[in-house]
Amino acid sequence: GMGGMGAMGGAPAAAAPAAGSTTLKIRGLPFRATNADLLAFFAGYHVDPSTIEFNTQHDGRHNGEAWVSFVSAEECARAMVEKNKQHMGNRYVELFPSDKPGAGGQVQEAYPPQQQQMMM
Repeated sequence: GMGGMGAMGGAPAAAAPAAGSTTLKIRGLPFRATNADLLAFFAGYHVDPSTIEFNTQHDGRHNGEAWVSFVSAEECARAMVEKNKQHMGNRYVELFPSDKPGAGGQVQEAYPPQQQQMMM
């Protein structure tokens, strides 16, 4: 069988889709969201506030995406499982594991690479 479902208390971060990831990519944020809003959203989790970074557009406003890192992969996994699809303001926020050390950039790590090489 899969063997992962019963290990809630045993194996560390069994629920984490990205092994050992400590960073989450956040999508769907209200455009007025601030660092303080993110810290409030993740209240009770061990966030590293210095890692919060918004994905800003050329006009300086952010586009509803941000990254935040946690002090451990366990905290990251717990936050992702418990806070994914929760609301901030009137929007619901999607969380994805990110292997980005620090934030920024446009790389879509949350999605598996497309297997284009299968098309012979």
